[in-house]
Amino acid sequence: MKGPAGFIIVAGYVWSLSFHLMNGLRHLYWDYGRGLAVKTATMTAWLIYIASVVLTAVILYFGYSAMGAA
Repeated sequence: MKGPAGFIIVAGYVWSLSFHLMNGLRHLYWDYGRGLAVKTATMTAWLIYIASVVLTAVILYFGYSAMGAA
């Protein structure tokens, strides 16, 4: 998709998938009974947001550079 609106739509979609993936990994970690303390759960929640933004940036960079946009 070209233009700023297309980029925002693609970025939002990629971020939602990245966030869902990271949170899924967090829940798998919880399934082992680890990271359930309030302090740890809060820390991992913030890490999920940070990791999903970083993963989104990496995916968008490589995706758009593969299309010749970067």
